[in-house]
Amino acid sequence: GGRRTCRECGAVYHVENIPSKVEGICDRCGGGLYQRSDETPQAIKNRLRVYREKTKPVVDYFREKGLLADVDANYRIEEVDKVISQCERHLQNLSQDSRR
Repeated sequence: GGRRTCRECGAVYHVENIPSKVEGICDRCGGGLYQRSDETPQAIKNRLRVYREKTKPVVDYFREKGLLADVDANYRIEEVDKVISQCERHLQNLSQDSRR
């Protein structure tokens, strides 16, 4: 994992994609940057293993039932919120229809 977090203000950087101007030093406040213990390569491998074993089967189940929506969060927060609200309304309608 290349993510680094400022100990003082919580600013987030990435060593390759969003590096600080001075390695290990926060651009905002001058605090030290650190790698969280849950972001080491071994921790990430473990999280991916747990995802494949525990979460992916649940995701696949709901996808097969047509009850899973993929939301692209690479847009402005207002747009993402609008899509999520549409998904919620759709699920509420499905729930109401199943009760009839």
